[in-house]
Amino acid sequence: RKGFVMKTNVTTFHILYVLFLVVCFSFIFSSGYAQELYEERQYEPIVLSGFTLSKFYDVPIDEIYMYAYRDSSWSLIPFQIDEKTYGPDSMNTRIKRWWYFIPEWWANVDSIGINSHDGLLTGHDELVFMIADLGDKASASDWIDNDESKNYQRLEIEVTDPFDENRKAYGYLYRSSSIGEDIPRPYDFRINLADHIVENNRYSIRISQQTGLIEDVVIKPPYGSGVDIFDTQKLRFAGLLNFGQFTIPIGKGGNPAANERDNLYIYQHTIHYTADPVVRVVREVKQSMRFGNYPLDQLSFYVVTKFYPCNGTLEGGADLDPNKLKDLFGTEEDIIIQLDLLRESWDFNAATSGMKFYNRYNNGVSIDGVLDEVVKTIDVPIKEWFLTTGNQGTMFTQIEFQ
Repeated sequence: RKGFVMKTNVTTFHILYVLFLVVCFSFIFSSGYAQELYEERQYEPIVLSGFTLSKFYDVPIDEIYMYAYRDSSWSLIPFQIDEKTYGPDSMNTRIKRWWYFIPEWWANVDSIGINSHDGLLTGHDELVFMIADLGDKASASDWIDNDESKNYQRLEIEVTDPFDENRKAYGYLYRSSSIGEDIPRPYDFRINLADHIVENNRYSIRISQQTGLIEDVVIKPPYGSGVDIFDTQKLRFAGLLNFGQFTIPIGKGGNPAANERDNLYIYQHTIHYTADPVVRVVREVKQSMRFGNYPLDQLSFYVVTKFYPCNGTLEGGADLDPNKLKDLFGTEEDIIIQLDLLRESWDFNAATSGMKFYNRYNNGVSIDGVLDEVVKTIDVPIKEWFLTTGNQGTMFTQIEFQ
């Protein structure tokens, strides 16, 4: 089990996880120095916004292909383009943002009236690919074997090692409607919508349909044992919710602290997944809170999880500024949300026996079901990392709270 406790008042509740299912670190450490950047950093994804791809702005997405040049030959590589569209939230149309998924209700609003993205690459869309699939620099005369593509400019994408500017890898975007070749899918992403499982050929993660938190983690052979090593993800917080007309004390005056099981839920089961993932699955869900018979749907906030071949990120939260809360609730009453204590923990199950736990202040604590004397120091502001590793696989997690 690992967790942290933060005792402080905050005005913004924003959480950022970076979860690395480190299915490959043992290969990195044993292989020595890799000559090419795409070998050394082969487990890292790259995400580029459409603003950086100006030559392809407004180009139909189904005419864009990405290639790598190695050993004097071209190969189509795995990539995907995730479109985003700007529009309002269903609960408060004054709040607008960029959406990966088109809300169904947009189609029924005359001022919006759309039910899908426009199919063109624009500024907020995202190109996603892996460094592992990149190649070497091609000369101006080197070109793929497709005549139509020669009618357009190609775009060279250069990725540079941040620790050595001389080490680079390259990918090339081409435009053509006649290539016809299927985009490779070596990572084998799959989504089980019934059980809310996201998996690829390296790991599998199941997410609770009630709380939206992680429930199962499996790291597949040969990177791990292929068994679920995770028990549950927990959240606890104490503080005060003051809505002017009434106040909800949490963890005070004999009232229990809030937790993910009793107080966190998915608003109207609004869950969306990437329909056709190649190198990334985006999962978006709207989380909300309830206290007994009092649902606080106005305090709903979005959580976006992004799964890559070896890792993923989870990000979400809500702005607790009193003035913004008044606007959100549409009231003149002062609304104050005070968090005095926030605790987050990941509990592993008995299958993790024999693994080791590491963080900034603990080095190689055995996971064996026996209570250990560990250093519980947590630095504020919170920006912590945790490592759990063994024959069952390796998980590296970084978490930030703001």
